[in-house]
Amino acid sequence: MSNLHTATIVNKINNPHINLYKGEDYWYFVYDDGCIYRDRAVCVNRLNDLSLDQWCDEADELIWLMKNKYE
Repeated sequence: MSNLHTATIVNKINNPHINLYKGEDYWYFVYDDGCIYRDRAVCVNRLNDLSLDQWCDEADELIWLMKNKYE
């Protein structure tokens, strides 16, 4: 598995409202469209603990939640 970077993950997700940040011993996505803000923790220490597809799946769940909750 190659080394993942936050930019690689965020670019693959390709959603302008999603970003990925490092917490203490975990990572988290933030959805922020200027009106709605929500975060979602991913309980892994390193980016390479998940595959790129798994990171995208985590983000897709947050995006789905935000679209369906507020539409």
